[in-house]
Amino acid sequence: MMLLIPRTTTPSQSAAPTAVQGTGAPVKSVETVQNEVEAAQQQFEKAIADLEKVAKANQQALDPGTSATIDKNIGILDQAIAENRAAVKAEPASVAARETLFDALRQKVSLLQDTIALINEMRKGNNAAAAQLVNKS
Repeated sequence: MMLLIPRTTTPSQSAAPTAVQGTGAPVKSVETVQNEVEAAQQQFEKAIADLEKVAKANQQALDPGTSATIDKNIGILDQAIAENRAAVKAEPASVAARETLFDALRQKVSLLQDTIALINEMRKGNNAAAAQLVNKS
């Protein structure tokens, strides 16, 4: 089963500017940026939910130790995402806060994609490919 992950744009890559500074650089309102951040987060959340559904439905293909490690790492990423969401909420105009949030979301998507790839290799009995996936991180 192949899942397509929606390509997301960061708020700085989308929407028309709402104002222009004297330097000619586009400036967006805080409300516009917040709306863009929320839209991007929704795209990530949809992709994450789809990947989690596939991974959980097939997790029995992994040994318990590997599953526990994956679950631990997902928990760490979930905590980072929650903290970064709070930072974005506190400082919606902060580019650093937004980028850090999107990086954490991308990391979770990547971990889930790698988990599904590992599950697929284990199902095929391809232990060498599975070992390469595990050692890649």
